[in-house]
Amino acid sequence: MSALVGGANRRIQPLFDLGPGRSGQRFTPVGGPRALYVAEDPYTSYLESTGMFDSVADLAEKLADTQSTLQFRVQLEEVLDLTVADTMLELGTNQEELLASWEWQMATGARVPTQDLGAAAFASKRFQAIRFTSAKRADHANLVIFTDRVVAPAFVECTDSNFPDRLP
Repeated sequence: MSALVGGANRRIQPLFDLGPGRSGQRFTPVGGPRALYVAEDPYTSYLESTGMFDSVADLAEKLADTQSTLQFRVQLEEVLDLTVADTMLELGTNQEELLASWEWQMATGARVPTQDLGAAAFASKRFQAIRFTSAKRADHANLVIFTDRVVAPAFVECTDSNFPDRLP
């Protein structure tokens, strides 16, 4: 929660985008671009944020009622869709590589192929986001949105009236 609180006014910022580049994430290397990671549905978001897997679905679904989830409306123009087999083939990657433990790779000092891919997608200036299969729920997807690439008419907005936030 502290990552969502910004500046001296301590206003909640649902679209906080500095964390991934500071610490590194699946598609964002340390020092990488501003990014916002979101799931395409609330249940996948819960599994991703808690580290649970879909195999404990009954328990997780009951626990999900105790969590708060913010919903967003997203309109993007250029998304690199890594859930499409032909796209993975063209890029020379596969689900095994995309779902590998990037945390372990970072901890051991190994190269993180997904971070290389994310850095290349951002540097191309073509893509506003990458869509990728959830590591916790194989039949669902997540997005990493490069917030510096979101320009009108594209947008990302929090739909919760208590926490209004919008990019751009």
